[in-house]
Amino acid sequence: MGFKFIIMKSQLKEIIKTIDPELFGVKEINFASFKKLGVGEGNLNYVFKLGDKKFICRVNIDKEMPNKSKDEFDNLVKIQYLGISPQPVYLHNKNPKFIILDFIKGHPFRMGKRTFTDSQVKNIAKVLASLHNQKINSMKKQEYTYSHYFKESEEYFKQINKYTKNKFSDILSILDSQIMNQISKKETHEFGLIHGDLCPQNLVETDNEIKLIDWESVKYSDPAKDIANTLIDFELNKQQLDLFLREYSKLRFDETILNRAKTFAILLRYVYVLWEITRTFEIINKELPKEYLQKTTAKSHLNEAKKQFRKLKKLVEISDINIDSLFTGAKI
Repeated sequence: MGFKFIIMKSQLKEIIKTIDPELFGVKEINFASFKKLGVGEGNLNYVFKLGDKKFICRVNIDKEMPNKSKDEFDNLVKIQYLGISPQPVYLHNKNPKFIILDFIKGHPFRMGKRTFTDSQVKNIAKVLASLHNQKINSMKKQEYTYSHYFKESEEYFKQINKYTKNKFSDILSILDSQIMNQISKKETHEFGLIHGDLCPQNLVETDNEIKLIDWESVKYSDPAKDIANTLIDFELNKQQLDLFLREYSKLRFDETILNRAKTFAILLRYVYVLWEITRTFEIINKELPKEYLQKTTAKSHLNEAKKQFRKLKKLVEISDINIDSLFTGAKI
């Protein structure tokens, strides 16, 4: 049985009409426009206009994370004083769960963008250093050990083995051991507030600065994890990476952050491969919200799994795996 999630635009509009208009800075709620913006991994996004003010409505469609809207809203409240994120406006913590944010006027970087100007690289470094400098000791330290990622891989193994009826359990175990044996057993970590889902499409360039969106994965953890995402998803060349680190160090000096980031890059890409494989099975079996299934395909995720595996092999010595064989007999 697939997971079905249905939220009507008219239903959302009726709920929003019951909200105190002063929260939006208007006298009354009359929609000038209300449009679907797109579907993410776990959110259905709308943009609407009240007078000359624009807002984003993010509806949670992730059945595995029922508290995601509240978590993102709370995260935004904590960091809004930094001026690097959308301003939170309203949390609706009853079904359908959603948050409303101020609209950031600017241009998001494309998912496939791999070229950046020096000015953009500097601004990204400044934004991250500013965020990572935040020491919130009341927050629990999360997901900073290397072993965390091997525990996460075990969970993906269970799911993949369920779909493949354990035919590939030995191959997956060997892969896990090969990577584990090449990861340092000695760990030292720094801590700060991290975005947790850093990628080009979560950066918006305004007239004179960079802002970050999608704050549902914020954690008090090792900033090297965010830097690892710049290595993986931004693919800065050596000159740009040197520039990034110089600019970052002006605001936050961390002597070993690049070495830690390189280790996290291996672990993040490894888990990403397993996630893409699992997601391919979920799509084949229609186990995701229909809005998400309408915008993606099993084949695209399978291709991404193979692409990420090729990139993983450039970072660490591992045996080759025929990922296509995991899906023998499946309709892709």
